Amino acid sequence: MWSPSQSTRVHWSPCGLHVESMGEGKDLMCRSILGHAPIGSYFQRFNIDESHRCECGVPLQTRDHIFVVCTKHKLLHGDRRVPKYIGELWYFLDTNPKAFAQQTPGPPPEGVG
Repeated sequence: MWSPSQSTRVHWSPCGLHVESMGEGKDLMCRSILGHAPIGSYFQRFNIDESHRCECGVPLQTRDHIFVVCTKHKLLHGDRRVPKYIGELWYFLDTNPKAFAQQTPGPPPEGVG
C-alpha cells in the first residue's frame, strides 16, 4: 500500500509546495481534491454499477463524508475537518492511505479512471 512518507518527497520552494513522486501519491491527492475517486458519489454520478455505501454504513460515501465524519478514517482535529492546505491533505492521506484509493484488487470498474 502506498504511503506518502515512503515514496514521495515533499519540500517547500519559493513558489509553494513541490511534490516529487512516482506512482499513486499524486493520484490520491488529485482524486481527493477533485472528488474524482472510486467512492460512492463518483459511482452514482457516472452510473457505475458499484456500491454507493461507505464501509462505515452511510448510504452515500462522499468526499466530505470521508474527511468530516467517517468512522473508518482518522479525522483531522480542530474546527475545520476538510483539509484547507496541502500539508493538511498530505497528513490526512498519510494517515489514511486507503481513503481515496481503489478498494478492490485488479483493474478499476469500467468507466473509472
